[in-house]
Amino acid sequence: MTEYLDDKDKELLKEIQKDCAQTLWQLAY
Repeated sequence: MTEYLDDKDKELLKEIQKDCAQTLWQLAY
């Protein structure tokens, strides 16, 4: 595994985290 992420990977990771967070909120209610 690489020790660093490209900017694109960082942005993609943020989007994935957002989607996961939204899903968790939907499941919570």
